[in-house]
Amino acid sequence: MRLTRRTFLTAVGRTAAAAAGLRGWGLSPEESQALLEEWSNHEEEFRVSICRQCPGGCGILARVVDGRVVRIAGNPLYPVNQGGLCMKGFAGTQVLYDPDRIRTPLERDGERGSGRWKPIGWEEALDKVAARLGQLREAGQAHTVAVLGGQYRGLIDSLFSRFCAVYGTPNYLRQRCQTPERAAPSHWAQHGLEAPLCYDLAHSRFILSFGCNLLESWQATVHQLQAYGRLRERREGSQPQLVQVDPRYSVTAAKADYWIPIHPGTDGALALGLAHIIIQEGLYDRRFIQEQSFGFEDWQDAQGKRHSGFKTLVLDQYPPEMVAEITGVPVERLFRLARDFAGKRPSLALGEKGPPFHANDLYTRMAIHSLNALVGSIGVTGG
Repeated sequence: MRLTRRTFLTAVGRTAAAAAGLRGWGLSPEESQALLEEWSNHEEEFRVSICRQCPGGCGILARVVDGRVVRIAGNPLYPVNQGGLCMKGFAGTQVLYDPDRIRTPLERDGERGSGRWKPIGWEEALDKVAARLGQLREAGQAHTVAVLGGQYRGLIDSLFSRFCAVYGTPNYLRQRCQTPERAAPSHWAQHGLEAPLCYDLAHSRFILSFGCNLLESWQATVHQLQAYGRLRERREGSQPQLVQVDPRYSVTAAKADYWIPIHPGTDGALALGLAHIIIQEGLYDRRFIQEQSFGFEDWQDAQGKRHSGFKTLVLDQYPPEMVAEITGVPVERLFRLARDFAGKRPSLALGEKGPPFHANDLYTRMAIHSLNALVGSIGVTGG
């Protein structure tokens, strides 16, 4: 900062005010001056990092004083959260300095199951692990080794996978709430993509969420909350809408324009029932279907075998009356929901609720995502 007469007088005034405030605490002028000098001798810096409290990966700024993190705030230059941060992110300092946090390798001290551990140095720990791994491999017991992973990002997953493959063990187990570095299998099956899809929530006019808790968790919570705020801002034309399909009355369901209770595990049937109405009434995007999709109409393979297309499937097997019986959603609501979804474009259907919860999860996600293709909400603003 360039020192001018104005900035100099401002600094002097603030120092005098601070000294006066300290004297108000019962400190003498000498004690106040000593305390101010002590405060001014601290080294302060800001470090840029990424929050790891959830898979959202928000950008953060850590305020470091004398080598100790004293505050965590959102990074306004990071595109995911744009300066915002949730309470879990703000609590990162508590995690960092938790007295129970493991900060060094621990070795079992006593019999297995005794719960006693002793800290050891990194070099000693690495030597012991390497020696034991070598013994097992030489004895032909490499397959007995298990690598347990957790919620990490970047190249760590690939490194552990390659290590296990080279070492000779199939036991690479990883527990996490989501897999942000990999695409949902439905995206690979329908798009051939190995990267996650990005949803333009802030510019969509109609969001149909199948159990995705936009205001509680899901993917990048701060980004979703900011998008929800933009949805609620006044715009020209009709107000954007959020419809939550969920057996549970969640926070997102409470804040949505409409909550649609549904029988658990019937999301796929509901999506195909909506597709039936959209196709039957001619509300789908014909140009997108003709130019950017395959398998909508009945088709014949290279061997001359006939295959039923998506259109035939939903028209024959998912009439509204049957879908209403399966899902518990009234027929009238099905027609209204289908017409709103197809008529208030750009619209979005969200069905990625984390890891698979049932055997039919892949086809359920594909059924939900097919709604985005029907209305041409792929590769466009708000889609």
